[in-house]
Amino acid sequence: MNNLLCSALLISVVLILTDAVIIPDCKNGGTLVEENGKFKCNCPLNTFGDDCNCRYKYSNVKSLTPRAYAERTVSDSAKCDENCANDTKCSTSTTWLGTCLRYKTPIIFVSLDGKEDQCIEKCNEMSECKTICTQNHTRNFSCYLFNVTLDKIPDNMKRPYKANYKIRIRTEENPASGALIPISK
Repeated sequence: MNNLLCSALLISVVLILTDAVIIPDCKNGGTLVEENGKFKCNCPLNTFGDDCNCRYKYSNVKSLTPRAYAERTVSDSAKCDENCANDTKCSTSTTWLGTCLRYKTPIIFVSLDGKEDQCIEKCNEMSECKTICTQNHTRNFSCYLFNVTLDKIPDNMKRPYKANYKIRIRTEENPASGALIPISK
């Protein structure tokens, strides 16, 4: 009788556990939201992962001022993209005031008219993005993404530090989850 009662109790516990809904504990300012029947944490701007931690190290040692290696007047951004696609040196391009600006690696993305949060989000979308350089000017904002860390960026792109430049080095990814984890150095 006791064995039968224990078996029934064990089956009940197993059924309860298999139907349980796991509700994450949102940390560091994350807010709990329900999406497609599952709960997840929405993290504040510039934080990511299950723990909503910052995923970038900041550097104020240097400023980066990448320069386009080629400039050409174009009618639209599609023509600029085509010029880049037909140029083996070109890794990315952008159009600014009717001029196509072409860049080579390690630069992988350039925006001359965005915002800081858009720049960070773009880096998060690109697995190859390792370093972000943003520049706030009086009339515009520049975003440069690199596929290498700061120490691998050529010296001819580095300048003495200026307060209106921000450099962020992306931390390593956790290969098991795809989530970013901080480098402990």
